[in-house]
Amino acid sequence: MTRLLALAAALLGGICWVLNLYVDASALWWPGAVLLLGAAGLLGLGLARLPWVAAVAGIGTAALSGSLAALLRDAGEAQVVDAVIGAGAALLVGIAMLLPVRGRRHGGARVLSVDRTTGPGNHRR
Repeated sequence: MTRLLALAAALLGGICWVLNLYVDASALWWPGAVLLLGAAGLLGLGLARLPWVAAVAGIGTAALSGSLAALLRDAGEAQVVDAVIGAGAALLVGIAMLLPVRGRRHGGARVLSVDRTTGPGNHRR
């Protein structure tokens, strides 16, 4: 669920930043920034299983992506850099939607169990 929410936020934030280049209104920059940083944070949450580690990873991912965007904005014209970042985010969302979701399999998964008392090489028959 968080993956889908993060992809939707990244797509909308990327579109806002691309449109900001053509509309030339700063009203689109802030929603795009919030959506893109939120998407980065949500994707960072999926990096760990423990809740506190996931929270640190989410905050760290959002902070790192925000600082990278600020660094790139200083290197060139701010609106053009924002449009490139937004187009890149939208492109990555498109690619991510085409890829299959990895992780848990709900049907047809074969589970091998090892009896803890006999060890890994000595299965009971």
